[in-house]
Amino acid sequence: MKFTPFQKPKYFLCVFTFSLCLLWLKENIITTNYIKPLQYYIRHFLDVRSKFDIVPILIRYTMPTVKIQQKLTPCLWFDSNAWDAVTFYTTVFNNVEKGKISYYGSDMPMPQGSVLTIQFQIEGQEFLALNAGPNFKFTEAVSFMINCDTQEEIDYYWNKLTEDGGEEGVCGWLKDKFGLSWQVVPAIMGDMVANSDGKKVNKVMQAIMKMKKPNIAQLVEAYSGSPDVIKA
Repeated sequence: MKFTPFQKPKYFLCVFTFSLCLLWLKENIITTNYIKPLQYYIRHFLDVRSKFDIVPILIRYTMPTVKIQQKLTPCLWFDSNAWDAVTFYTTVFNNVEKGKISYYGSDMPMPQGSVLTIQFQIEGQEFLALNAGPNFKFTEAVSFMINCDTQEEIDYYWNKLTEDGGEEGVCGWLKDKFGLSWQVVPAIMGDMVANSDGKKVNKVMQAIMKMKKPNIAQLVEAYSGSPDVIKA
């Protein structure tokens, strides 16, 4: 492809403008439905591949971006009921997403075709559920904290996670029916135990140690002398 001195700047201006449009699409309305037709147009109707190698560049910058996984992901070891556990958590939490699922193949420890791993998220936190046999069990040494703003939230999570065979612990600890430990925690608890007044902290700790399911009003009363107001 040859250009006259007058044509060349116009051509590159056109390609540059078109590239900016594609980049804008990538950042604002990037979906497969939009991008694939645009890539087809670039490949088949812009005769610039051989001389300027612009097509690979444009296609690279208009491909959908891949979601980056978080650096640390808890792996939860189940016997053979990882699918049941993840399904249960979808009934407990509002914001739950199931991700990729892998399966056992031939010559592997579990039956071929059974679930090996399930990726899922709870409130944006990524987890991996693993079916790997009865070798290891969950303990209270590792638990997941659920920060609750109201007593209604505490009651909800406590009741849901202990139903059908779960176990109540003390100080907000519990086990669900799969043996996984959770802490149902008043969100204000962190501020109360971090207070510089040691007497207030001691009263709060004495109160929570006597509880199974936390009671916000009783904790606030122990902290400040009133069930309604927390004093700094």
